[in-house]
Amino acid sequence: YTASYKSGYWRIVDLPVTVTVNEDSILKIEVPEDRFAHGDTEVFLQCAKEKFFPRVIENQSFNVDTVSSATLSCDGVRNAARLALKQAFEANGVDGSAVGKFMQPVDLTCNAPTEELDADVLVVGLGNGGIMSMLSACETIQERNGKKPVSIIGIDKAGKVGGKSALTHEACAINPVQYAKDFNEGNEYIDKEDFRRRWKEFASENGEMLAKEECIDVMVDESGKTIDWLYAHGWRYGTVAKGAGTALAGGLTSFNSVCSSRADPGTYEDRRKVVNQFYSQFIDAVKAQGGEIYLETEGYELIIEGNKIAGVKARNVVTGQEYVIHAKSVIMNTGGYSSNPQMMSTLLDESRAGFYRTVGTGCDTGLM
Repeated sequence: YTASYKSGYWRIVDLPVTVTVNEDSILKIEVPEDRFAHGDTEVFLQCAKEKFFPRVIENQSFNVDTVSSATLSCDGVRNAARLALKQAFEANGVDGSAVGKFMQPVDLTCNAPTEELDADVLVVGLGNGGIMSMLSACETIQERNGKKPVSIIGIDKAGKVGGKSALTHEACAINPVQYAKDFNEGNEYIDKEDFRRRWKEFASENGEMLAKEECIDVMVDESGKTIDWLYAHGWRYGTVAKGAGTALAGGLTSFNSVCSSRADPGTYEDRRKVVNQFYSQFIDAVKAQGGEIYLETEGYELIIEGNKIAGVKARNVVTGQEYVIHAKSVIMNTGGYSSNPQMMSTLLDESRAGFYRTVGTGCDTGLM
């Protein structure tokens, strides 16, 4: 039985959901493979398919926890499934209200004791920076340990890796040397010092620097190396946007992942799938060397010993399983606080305070 409901971030296009049942059970949940047959974001709908669908079938209820970062996709599936199940009951002469049988709340909380974990490196937040940090840390450790397995743990509140970056299509970087040799006849793309000046002017008000100046300098001086590093690891880019580095672009150099609506053919969904595949390759490379990943696991408290951060307390947002993760080094990549209206209102000045409807997972709550 098939029914539709608006799904995904924008909730402007119906998502058809097909539910297969027998006399007393949900057997299968399906959504269209063709992305033009629904309005959801593919990489997040895929996350719902991989985690939410099995959870529903295992518990025979659509009223189980949604997948963090794919909440709107799970909600759309749940609402459509309710209508499809109503059809199933009515087609067999049963009042549609019997759909409540498959809408009972399910408590997935576990009562297992707190699990203690140890790692050389812990990465908290597996968005763009976290994923790249894990692979970079893996390489650095193996340079020192003779290519032996590594002790690295990565955690993320979301049910998938990538964070908001899973919706991103371009990388801003300053004059990657090897990339410029391969694609720009060795010429620099922009005037680095002009770019630095523009950024610092933008980040100043009445002559006062409002940003961390040293962070701007690191970005300007080091970001090109990141593009070269990614390129060496198989990450591919499309044409650099026309006008990059000119006054028209305000000094911006933008490297488009695979394709760009401005420079190369393709759609946003094409890019998201490819970027998501790059992330998976990086994570798989770390796991193959001994790294571990814990998704739907949120860090909520730093472990501090003396003047050093020595780990994180975390919990699984579905089961409540508690973890105490001890680490020699901790890399924080938990994002900002754009999904926390209270922090947006109290920490930003009045002209910038308030709620912002940002495209992304909604996991950057400022907790860490």
